[in-house]
Amino acid sequence: MSSTSNFNLRSILDRDKLNGTNFVDWNRNLRIVVRQEKEEYVIDTPYPEEPQNVTHTPLMHIVLT
Repeated sequence: MSSTSNFNLRSILDRDKLNGTNFVDWNRNLRIVVRQEKEEYVIDTPYPEEPQNVTHTPLMHIVLT
């Protein structure tokens, strides 16, 4: 497909934004666009498990230091 076709498919997502009552349609459209762009792994790949015993530094501490 040409880049023009990619843009047309992406416009589906711009036109039909998720609004709380249209999840099924929105999800179907999202999968169509992502599949066409060969990026479906982004949706289907599960998150890795968070490591145990990790201490998180508060973001404000990082920004201020």
